[in-house]
Amino acid sequence: MERSVERRGGVALLPGALLAWPPVRIGLALTLAFYASNTGLFVVLTFFLQDGLHASPLVAGVTFAQAEHAYRQLVADWQGRTRRKRSRAWPPPTGRD
Repeated sequence: MERSVERRGGVALLPGALLAWPPVRIGLALTLAFYASNTGLFVVLTFFLQDGLHASPLVAGVTFAQAEHAYRQLVADWQGRTRRKRSRAWPPPTGRD
């Protein structure tokens, strides 16, 4: 479909030349694998909590809220470390000092 859009002179949402680049293909494959497995984990965990442990939907939701909070904290910590590493070299010296 995207190729036909490009042939008609339009702008494709995902250009075919981009998919020819190996890092993009690898990144898309890894993203697909991550989200497919992550969704499966949530479904299985929800079934286990509600059917296996006889937890209410509210308890299952609160479980996911805690996991989401921990994930956000890990990402924030990681971003803080990478920002500090980058900020040591930024801004580059201008020679005006």
